[in-house]
Amino acid sequence: MKRTTVALALLAPLVLGTATASAHGIGDDAAGRSVFEYIPFGTEHMLLGWDHLLFVFGIVLLAGSALQAAKLLSLFVAGHSLTLIVASLAGWTVNATAVDIVIALSVVFVGIVGLRGQPNDWRWFGATVFGFGLVHGLGLASRLQDAGLPDDGILLKVLAFNLGVEIGQILAVSAVVAIGYLLTRGTTKAFDDVRRMAFVLVTVGGVVGVALLTLPGPESEDDAAVIAGGCEESPPEPLPFNPAAGHPTDLFYEPGDPLVEDDLAHVVGDGYVIVRYRSDLPAGQLDELRRWQKTDTEFVIVAPDEEQEEATKTLTRDSVLTCVEFNFEAVREFTDSWVEGFDQV
Repeated sequence: MKRTTVALALLAPLVLGTATASAHGIGDDAAGRSVFEYIPFGTEHMLLGWDHLLFVFGIVLLAGSALQAAKLLSLFVAGHSLTLIVASLAGWTVNATAVDIVIALSVVFVGIVGLRGQPNDWRWFGATVFGFGLVHGLGLASRLQDAGLPDDGILLKVLAFNLGVEIGQILAVSAVVAIGYLLTRGTTKAFDDVRRMAFVLVTVGGVVGVALLTLPGPESEDDAAVIAGGCEESPPEPLPFNPAAGHPTDLFYEPGDPLVEDDLAHVVGDGYVIVRYRSDLPAGQLDELRRWQKTDTEFVIVAPDEEQEEATKTLTRDSVLTCVEFNFEAVREFTDSWVEGFDQV
């Protein structure tokens, strides 16, 4: 186990190098994948998730023995498997950025515990690991649904994705142990110092993650308001004016549905909100917009734009919210703010 610890310390800087990447982003469209394709999909996501890996490495480092590490990792696996499966089947989604912040904080937590020394009572630590596992699973479920889970065969595909995540976890830990064994055979000198440095690196990795997720980004050159999650608020764009235009016949337009652009421009002037989305938006993201429009408000019209490259573009007569990546929370908050302000006028 000492060799494993030294290996973790040696590889921790490499893991920290990924801290500038998105923690749990799943960029690919999941809708068209077969059940078996979800296994490598989950493995890839696990191996690219710096925060997940740092948390697992910290647990192994802290455990002190293979048996204790296996117990703690089993609690973590049980936690994130439970919420991943239940939330995906139930269609529950949470704010992905908030979940990523909690996950980064979990990395800080395990690093600080390691710096203080092994717990005297493993039960409280095990319960905390299980709790963080639940949060990790919620993040996985939200990201997976954003990638576009299909309506059929969802259980088998979620289980396959979860299996892939566990395979990735085993591969990552095994690689660290193997490399550490090759590089540190016979090395026992200054073991405690090396172990402490490894926990310092784990803690710093979590702190960097929290900072990247919470600190506001720089303003763009045109002083547009940049919003977390790849969205930008800017002044309204000029819209075509046609005095003969009327109101659209529908409030939600599917990709390929006929629509009259002049009608959309006309109702923007009446105070409506128009949400234009990229025509190839993943099915899960499109379902989220569809459910929201049908249940939340009658003053929002959602329609595709065949030429649009951004995920969504939300238009009002006073401002436009452009999201390069899909960010439903930003769209909803922007819309709610406009509708509430318009009602008070």
